[in-house]
Amino acid sequence: MRALACDLGGTNVRFGLGVDGRLDPETVVQFPNERFSDFGTALKHYFGQVRVGRVERAVVALAAPIDGDTICLTNRNWTIARAEIAEIAGTGDVVLINDFVALGAALSRAEALVTRSVLPGAAGRGVKLVLGAGTGFNASALIEGGHVLAAEIGHTGFAPEPGLETALRDHFAGRFGRCSLDRVLSGSGLVALYRVACDRSGRAAALGDAAAVTAEGAAGRDADAVLACGTLSGMLGRTAGDLALTFLPRGGIYLTGGVTGALAPFIQGPDSPFARAFLAKGRMRELMRGFTLDLVMDQSAALVGCLAWPDLPCNTVRGGRAAGPT
Repeated sequence: MRALACDLGGTNVRFGLGVDGRLDPETVVQFPNERFSDFGTALKHYFGQVRVGRVERAVVALAAPIDGDTICLTNRNWTIARAEIAEIAGTGDVVLINDFVALGAALSRAEALVTRSVLPGAAGRGVKLVLGAGTGFNASALIEGGHVLAAEIGHTGFAPEPGLETALRDHFAGRFGRCSLDRVLSGSGLVALYRVACDRSGRAAALGDAAAVTAEGAAGRDADAVLACGTLSGMLGRTAGDLALTFLPRGGIYLTGGVTGALAPFIQGPDSPFARAFLAKGRMRELMRGFTLDLVMDQSAALVGCLAWPDLPCNTVRGGRAAGPT
């Protein structure tokens, strides 16, 4: 079977083609969403740029809860309609899934992913957990039997530590009425954290986007960027630890997302801000040491998951609709 795979986030969209469930890397293309007025235009552009030909199925992973045939992205003012995808792709077999469900499905082929070790732990069988920060934050778990547990963990509340984190919480709560993990564990959250750090140090904020903050922080050239990157990495580590205690993922924990990857210097190693926060679970510290953590370097992981999803034991595709968690 020839299938179209798509990973649509709040900032970028990736497309690729697969044959019999395997991604062809030569067909993978990424575009910034800001280039297009809507998703349909982006999809048509891909079909025009790559000689797609006929596809029998389209699997589209979206950064949004999946409910029905028309989906609104959480962090971008785009509406995605199953019928429009079917018309452009030329197939009635269109599957819409959450982007972290796709990443959870990709863990069924974890051996094919490009990863970098964060903490060695003791890898074993059992639940596999994936989580990550990008335009927003979310996580999912692949449990034994090939079931992917969908969630909207990013929209749970943020519990800050005193100091800089509390100031960040107050900043977002003042704007939106509450502060969720999705607000803080994200590119916009990192920029806001940097600005809060600058306010507290009495310096003007010289950096305007997450890429600049992570670059200057990793290079050690801006003290407030270093503080912001270290603090957000610690927040991410603490959240990863909370989820590890929730799911007990003895099959491994996988970290993904553009912001997560950019923070790699603050995440890798046993003395990193991320690792210290991950392990700091009091009486459960020794349990935490047993979990294996890897950073996913493969930006096509969600596309791999899109192609793996229909073949998971939990799932049956009928008439373009996916049975099971979405």
